[in-house]
Amino acid sequence: MIREDDPVDEATITNRNQDRRRQIEESEKKNNTNRSQIDRCSERKEGLKL
Repeated sequence: MIREDDPVDEATITNRNQDRRRQIEESEKKNNTNRSQIDRCSERKEGLKL
């Protein structure tokens, strides 16, 4: 959390925002990978039921 009395320049804020955005993008990629793996497992299970 950034306190109001902390002297933080624009470059620091921009870097923090970029780092946060990068973290979000990486976690979304992981989520998508996990989701596709789960989908493939579900398809295999459905195939076994037939």
